[in-house]
Amino acid sequence: MVNQGVLNWQQSPLYDTYELATTTATPVKIVFFENPTGATKGSQLTNMSDGFKLTPPEAFQVAAIRFVALGTPLVDLLSLQQQYAASLIVSGKILLEAPVDYFAGGAGALIVGEASGAGTLEYAQNGVADPRAIAAIPVQDQILIDSGETFRVELNGATFTTSAALFLRCYLDGRYGRAIG
Repeated sequence: MVNQGVLNWQQSPLYDTYELATTTATPVKIVFFENPTGATKGSQLTNMSDGFKLTPPEAFQVAAIRFVALGTPLVDLLSLQQQYAASLIVSGKILLEAPVDYFAGGAGALIVGEASGAGTLEYAQNGVADPRAIAAIPVQDQILIDSGETFRVELNGATFTTSAALFLRCYLDGRYGRAIG
């Protein structure tokens, strides 16, 4: 039986992706959850259907933030971790803030050496290759985002020039409440 107006809660992330071309200067501020799926951003890059907010009557309970830098050279990952801090901002208030390296990716962290004609290429991930290897927020401190509130994750820091293309995904892990009925 489906009850009208009741939220169905499931463990499911909110995610958004930031991409930057090779040998390009990073901005001082990188904003996640701004651009929803549409003509320029597919579901492989974000699952937001509206910029900066959930579609009413949805809600989301944030249990962790994590960043996954896919195919990123070690030098770029280190620059990102050393030069940026991440902030979760809900209704204009910073509710969680720490340097980027605090928010481990938990999605395949490894440094891979590949033999090539020019030497060894290294690619890095942020954190241990285990989804449990993240900085989880205790249940009593988890952050609830209601559909009427705006939210975003910002990276603020010092710019650097990437040595390769940057593909950085931000996950809000937690429980996603969606309307049923």
